[in-house]
Amino acid sequence: MFRNNKRKMAEEEEFVFVSRSCSFDGSFEQILPQKWQISVTDDQDSLRTEPLNKETFESYLDADGRLVDEHLLRQAVFRGGVENEIRCDVWRFLFGLYPFQSTRRERETMKLEYYFKYQSLKQRWKKVLKLLSPPGSEDEFEMHNNYKSLKTGPQSSNHALQIDEAQQEILKFQGDVYANRQPLREDDASSIKKYIRIIDKDVPRTDREHPLFAGDKNPNLTLLRDILITFAVFHPDVTYAQGMNDILSRFLVILQDEVEAYWCFTFYLENVYTDFLESGMTRKLELLRDLLTEIDSTLTKHLDTLEVGDLMFCHRYCAINYYCLF
Repeated sequence: MFRNNKRKMAEEEEFVFVSRSCSFDGSFEQILPQKWQISVTDDQDSLRTEPLNKETFESYLDADGRLVDEHLLRQAVFRGGVENEIRCDVWRFLFGLYPFQSTRRERETMKLEYYFKYQSLKQRWKKVLKLLSPPGSEDEFEMHNNYKSLKTGPQSSNHALQIDEAQQEILKFQGDVYANRQPLREDDASSIKKYIRIIDKDVPRTDREHPLFAGDKNPNLTLLRDILITFAVFHPDVTYAQGMNDILSRFLVILQDEVEAYWCFTFYLENVYTDFLESGMTRKLELLRDLLTEIDSTLTKHLDTLEVGDLMFCHRYCAINYYCLF
C-alpha cells in the first residue's frame, strides 16, 4: 500500500520514478529528489543526428581551409558524434591543435613549429637527466625494451611541408629557444626520476589489448612514455597522475602521431589539470559518494563498515571515465 501511494505521489508531482534492486533489500525503491528532477520529452530523440561525415565536415571549411562556424561543428559533434574517417581532423580543431580560423597553409607551418618545439622539449629533459645521472647509468626502460620511435622527422606526416636545410635550422633554433624558456629545475634530478619511475610502471599496462599497444617491444609504448615524461617535467604544478596514460592513449590511437598527440594532450590537460591534483580528485570522490548515497544509501553504509567509504578504490575509475569526450 505504501509503495503504491509513493508511486502515485511521484506521478502527481511529475517526477521521473526510478526503481532498482538493492543487494540488501529487494523492495528498495528510490524517487529522485526535486533538485535532480529529469524531464523526458518525445522531442529529445529528434535532437540526435547522424555522425558527422567527411562531406559535411568539408562543407564547414571555406576555400582557404578556415572552419568558419565553430558552433555548427560543435553542435554536430554533440548531437551525432564523428565518423572514424574524419575523427583525426576534427580532434585537431576540438582539442586546440589548430585555431578554427587558421588556413591550410598556416596549419602546415604550425605543424612544423609544433614538431621542433616538442623535440626540443624532449631533448632538454633527456639531456638534463643524463648530466645528473651517475656515470655509466642507463635508462632502464629503454635498455630493457630497446624501443624505437615510429615517427622520427618533420616529413613523416602527409601534411608536412617540404622545407630546405636553412628553414629547418631556423625552426630548430626557435624550438630550442621555446624549450629553454620553459620551467625546469635542472638541479632536481630526483623529481624527474620520480616521475619516470611512476610512468614506467603505468606505461606497460596501458591498453595492451589494443592493436596499437599490443605485443612485446611495441615501439608505441616509447611514444606514450616520452610524451608523459615531457608533460610531467614541464608542468611541475601538475606532473603525472594515474589515468593520464589512458587519456593520452586515446590521442595516440586517433592521431597516430607523437607530436600531435603531445600537444592535444597538453592543451586538454591544461584545461582540466585541477582534476588530477589531490584537491580535484578528492572533490570528484566526494561527488561520487554523494551520488551513491542518494541512489543507494544502504550500499554507502556497507562500504563505511568495511572502512572503504572514502571510495579511494574508485580513483582510477574517476580519472578515466570522468572524461566523456573520448
